[in-house]
Amino acid sequence: MIKIKSHQHLASKLENNGLKTNKNYLLELIEKLDEDVELALSNHNHQAATLLMSQILLIESELDSIEGRLDVLSNMIV
Repeated sequence: MIKIKSHQHLASKLENNGLKTNKNYLLELIEKLDEDVELALSNHNHQAATLLMSQILLIESELDSIEGRLDVLSNMIV
């Protein structure tokens, strides 16, 4: 039983680390997309800006999902 529990603990820690990596990557991606939105708007390309903003919203939704999973994992790892 202890061995199973330690494997579950290790799996949870690995998943936690992977989610944190994904979260950081997505945050960087949002920053770059924000810059692209500003560039599109400065070039009066509102259609491109709208498409980029919709991508940002999708990524933010994924970030919310990752945050929820990280909360669950933090309770499991303790």
